Amino acid sequence: YIQFASHHATDAFYNIEKNAIGLDINAFDDYFDIPHKQYNVVENSIYSQYNLYNTTTRPSNHFNGVNFLAINKDTGERQAFVPQNDIFVEMDFSAYHPTLCGKIIGEDFVGYDKVVEQLGIDKSEAKQKTFRFLYGGIQEGLEEVDWFKKVSYFINNLWEEFKTQGYIENPISNKRFYRDKLENINKQKLFNYLLQSLETAISVEKLTKVLDLLENQNTKVVLYVYDSILLDVDKEEKNILKDIKSILEEDGFKVGLSYGKNYHELKKLK
Repeated sequence: YIQFASHHATDAFYNIEKNAIGLDINAFDDYFDIPHKQYNVVENSIYSQYNLYNTTTRPSNHFNGVNFLAINKDTGERQAFVPQNDIFVEMDFSAYHPTLCGKIIGEDFVGYDKVVEQLGIDKSEAKQKTFRFLYGGIQEGLEEVDWFKKVSYFINNLWEEFKTQGYIENPISNKRFYRDKLENINKQKLFNYLLQSLETAISVEKLTKVLDLLENQNTKVVLYVYDSILLDVDKEEKNILKDIKSILEEDGFKVGLSYGKNYHELKKLK
């Protein structure tokens, strides 16, 4: 396992909740019909609310009729969310779960290009096979790639530890998954639980550093969505983005950037 300091998820997500997301109120009313607008819409902004009490500790954020972690990319409803400063910048982790798996087994993820090369498939299919492997078990062809063999070996050992010891533990947050408290559990689901728990713990460590960096800035983190954060950026503070990216990329993670005048029109920064 990889080792990190213990995290303080409650503080991190509370500090994000305090930073309301800006609204184009007319567009918001066109796309959303929330039951009690007075609960979390204040002038031209909206507050979200994270729920951390889930099986894996991975947060949800469904509040007052809006699922903030699943705002549809295709319907146009994301254009209702706009910066209160100058621009939105989204920073997202590239291949977050494969990278985590690499840290678990002590060998960096081989990368999608290597899968393409070894299996003679295109990159889209390589990503799909990798995703299905992580959530559903070995996929045809992947058993030929040594890295996936090692992850499968880890999953099998994790399952044996779980059955023998009666629990497994997230080494970062010390969250335990007990055999007698998990229904319909199998080895792949157990691995998924650990992966999501590790994702959350590592993200919280990084978020805490970013929030500390931005404590006295106008630029704010306004949304966390598993493998990405959304920043409401003051253009006078744009140089701080390099520091934020550096924090997120610590310990060998890779981060991509997108920017736009609203949440719908984010464009990848090449």
